[in-house]
Amino acid sequence: MNNNKGFWLGLFIGGLLVTILLFLATTKEGKKLAEKLMAKIDDLVSDLENNVEEVKEKALEIKEDLSEKGLEKLDTALTKLEEVQEQARETTQNLRHRFFVKNGKKLA
Repeated sequence: MNNNKGFWLGLFIGGLLVTILLFLATTKEGKKLAEKLMAKIDDLVSDLENNVEEVKEKALEIKEDLSEKGLEKLDTALTKLEEVQEQARETTQNLRHRFFVKNGKKLA
């Protein structure tokens, strides 16, 4: 029963499409309408291409912005790391002087 309904629906839709195509291809009004439809489709495709280009440009701007921010954060982190390393060197040097020196002389 379901196959029968599908067949009739497909037959109806196919017949409708053929009727529309015949109208567009054979009548004067149909040809004008087809030209208008093609012009609209061309406009839509052109708009879509422009929008795609705008999205690509915006994505590149965002990527560059994120890259710059990432580089700034990396630079800040490296600067802090260098500061911590310097503090560690100073602390190590102070500990050596404090614990490995006796009466002003270095211990072996």
